[in-house]
Amino acid sequence: MDGICREGKYKTKGIYWETNRDFCVKSYLFYNDAIIKRYWKGWKELNRFVTVIMAVLALGLCLTAAGCSRQKEESDRRDSNNTSTEADSDASASSSEPGKYTLDTKVADVISDPVFEGFGRLIFPVDRTIDDDLELKDVGDILVWYNNVNPERTVEIVNYLHDQAISGNQIFYDIYTDEEKAADPDKEDTGLFFFRGEPGAKTACEDLARAIAFIHENAEELQVDPEDYSLWGGSAGARMAAWLGSYGTAAFGEEAYPAPAAVIMQYTGLSEVTGSEPPTYACVGTSDGIASYRSMENYIRQIQDNGTDAEIEVFEGLRHGFGLGEATVAEGWIDRAVSFWERNM
Repeated sequence: MDGICREGKYKTKGIYWETNRDFCVKSYLFYNDAIIKRYWKGWKELNRFVTVIMAVLALGLCLTAAGCSRQKEESDRRDSNNTSTEADSDASASSSEPGKYTLDTKVADVISDPVFEGFGRLIFPVDRTIDDDLELKDVGDILVWYNNVNPERTVEIVNYLHDQAISGNQIFYDIYTDEEKAADPDKEDTGLFFFRGEPGAKTACEDLARAIAFIHENAEELQVDPEDYSLWGGSAGARMAAWLGSYGTAAFGEEAYPAPAAVIMQYTGLSEVTGSEPPTYACVGTSDGIASYRSMENYIRQIQDNGTDAEIEVFEGLRHGFGLGEATVAEGWIDRAVSFWERNM
């Protein structure tokens, strides 16, 4: 995750979200087929995680000295109260129903759901105007940093948050005191979402290190020559490739295997240069709102200054996640990356 906004080194079976109120918060929500990073200004407080349960107590008044009509009146009133109690109980239960949200659920209803007890609005960007009639299927309209938002994934993730909450798992923590918030009102929109992973769960880099080890250990069966291999990755994957290239497999729990002949990376904000980077090719678009092309240029320049072969292609107008680049100004970048790899074998 990037310093506090680092893209790659997070648990594969659990997520740790930290915040930075200077426009560098990460949540991993509302994208197509992966949990991804979204930035907005911050998160709010949690007033201890409590599920609000509505209950109406039926008042039974038994008057022993009343006639039949009075007894009937009291009976009718008790029946009415009991019906009201059952209805309120059902309303309360619906708030605690797992997987309650659908594509047609209004964002405002998620925000106001009592299960989120004061921090529901912080699930969504706090710096965007959210219309009362905006539905989850259209939440991409307010996620200005992302494209190709998958509504089904949106619903899945919001239901996950809801279900964690009704299960009694504290998912939001207030990190500032009332005094600190009073001194700096921006801190009202800052906090911490925390999700516990499984004990011993591996990091993504450990998984990649294991994959490299597996290929070396089973090269004959796989009919591959692992000598002068390369590591490729985009966004979070680019960080993983770079870290494995710089630190090696031994740093992530495997035997020490040879470093890659080249690292091929797309659009990442990685800025850390260790001095042990392999030859590195990078590409990014000028309209990438997540990974600055200037930061990537500086990263490549530092590697070059260390005497290591490195180059970068910057594509005018492309945004984050252009992938293969087909039918764009980036088309053909893969061939050039392969040529870069070949010259460093």
